[in-house]
Amino acid sequence: MDTMQYTEASPPELEAGPDSTTSMQQDQTLRGQQQLQQQDPQQQQQQQQQQQQQQQQQQMQQVLSSSSSSSSSGSSIAVAPLDSAFGADDSVRGLIYGATLRFSDSAALRLRRRAMLVWEQGGPRRVLIVKKPVPAAAAQLEEMATWLQQQGLQVFVERAVHQQEFPQFAPFDAATIDIDFAITLGGDGTVLYLASLFTGDVPLPPVMCFAMGTLGFLTPFDATQYRTCLQWVLAANREHLYCTLRTRKRCAVLNAAGELLRVHHILNECVIDRGAFPSSVFLEVYIDGGFVTAAEADGLIIATPSGSTAYSMSAGGSMVAPSVPCTLLTPLSPHSLSFRPLIIPENADLLVRLPRNARSHAR
Repeated sequence: MDTMQYTEASPPELEAGPDSTTSMQQDQTLRGQQQLQQQDPQQQQQQQQQQQQQQQQQQMQQVLSSSSSSSSSGSSIAVAPLDSAFGADDSVRGLIYGATLRFSDSAALRLRRRAMLVWEQGGPRRVLIVKKPVPAAAAQLEEMATWLQQQGLQVFVERAVHQQEFPQFAPFDAATIDIDFAITLGGDGTVLYLASLFTGDVPLPPVMCFAMGTLGFLTPFDATQYRTCLQWVLAANREHLYCTLRTRKRCAVLNAAGELLRVHHILNECVIDRGAFPSSVFLEVYIDGGFVTAAEADGLIIATPSGSTAYSMSAGGSMVAPSVPCTLLTPLSPHSLSFRPLIIPENADLLVRLPRNARSHAR
């Protein structure tokens, strides 16, 4: 008797009043349009940008407040993108400690997925290095961290790594230490583990991912060329550093009484499955409040574009570029021909509900 709810911000609906009031509003709208046409084009553009900022701020407030909303049908999960509070300007401050992002997307698209990073106050000062637990990654960490210290940076490592392997580097605590950028030495799993260290209101810093693992969808850099790659990062106070912004989802799990149980921040995917129960799970899927389909399957994957090359791809889902703002719905072994993998807009409200009369449970 569970319900899985994935909620993202949606624009408020407009309601019309009586006819007299509606005609009056139309007259006022016409007069306002005539005044707007008489204004300077630059002033019109500024007003439009301010209106877009206000709308996006309202949407972000709706997203954050939706995690505490109750559901009468069962436990629920509310999911929202963490990067939906971008303004309409070409630059954003505060998303990254000590740096400014200047977006390089097409002005018409406004995807907010490609940007140029520019350090402030002379460049980065604190770097976190997370490694895969293998000897080769440990040796690479020591060499790389020593070189970064020579460049004047303070190097942080995980507390366990500090205590057991490298006491010469400072231990990291996400609650008290602001990191300028991070480095991973491993595969895709190491990148996902790094993302799990930054939860709540702590933003995920820029990450340079060096390939030292088995899978490398998220690790494009060669560890043997680390000096050249890191010099690009250190020089970003003089030259722009291009980076890609990836979507993360905020997933809040609620019980049948609407009480918040836990919150997850996911970079790849969230999976609803039948667990150890032998029978398939029956799920009802709603998008933006409208019923889409009822699926009898082993489970359902809700994936980000970054997660499209992981579990979702193995289950038959599409591969999506990280610059595409979308959410993927991929069923696990569906007992139906009508429910195929779907790609929906990133800002769509998604509700996955387990009916009370379902014969199996979901986890």
